Order: sequence, then C-alpha cells, then structure tokens
Amino acid sequence: MIKLTVYYEGQFWVGVVELVEDSKLKVFRHVFGKEPTGPEIYNFVDRYFLDLISKDVNGIRQEKVEKKSLNPKRVQRQIAKSMKNKSSLSYAYEVLRIEREAFKLDSKKSKKQDKELSKKLRFEQKKLKKIEKRKGR
Repeated sequence: MIKLTVYYEGQFWVGVVELVEDSKLKVFRHVFGKEPTGPEIYNFVDRYFLDLISKDVNGIRQEKVEKKSLNPKRVQRQIAKSMKNKSSLSYAYEVLRIEREAFKLDSKKSKKQDKELSKKLRFEQKKLKKIEKRKGR
C-alpha cells in the first residue's frame, strides 16, 4: 500500500509518502515549497516517486491487519474522513523522527572523529615547531 499526503507545514507545502512493504511502514518526505498544483504532483509521482521508494530504508514494523471486503460507499466515506483528519500522519512523523535521530548520531560521531584528528594534527605541529626552535642551541 502506498499513500501520498500533501499538507502545509509552517511556510512550505510538504508531501509525505507512506509505503507499507513486508508489514513495515516506510516514510519519505518531499518539500514542494509553494502550494503544488495537480500537474506538479503528477510530475513528482512520475519523476521522483520510484527513486524515493527504491531507497533502502529501515521501517517500523506494523501489526497485521485483517483484510475484509468493504462496501465501496463506506470506503468513500473513510477516504473523505481521512482527508479531513490530519492526525493520520503520526506513524509517519515517528519514522521521520527516528531517521533524523539516526542521522544526528552519525553526524555527531563523524564530527567528533574530525575534531580529534584536527587536535592531533595541531599537537604534532606544535611539537615540530618546538623542535625546530630548539635546533639552533
């Protein structure tokens, strides 16, 4: 199941793609900027959609839901209700938050390693400078 939700967040319009694959929920976020028109959304789906969903991303395991055949009118009512209700993105927000935290941890580790490396280099340069100063004595 794939679902694209477009909503207004602060100053930009954002599209959230929710993909359920192997009972895992995967979420991708795309910032449109100004309010997207119908052709812009179709263009996004046509050009960038496959690239997004082909990314290898860990997801959140979802509980299995029994599939029953539903009355088409009921399905239409549920769709209209979900269009009015903005809180259906809670799972999506959770996945995005987890991914952001993982990215932060990775960047923190790399920054720490870079900092330690630059400290070592500065220390070595100081050592060499001291040795060069003392050479003439």
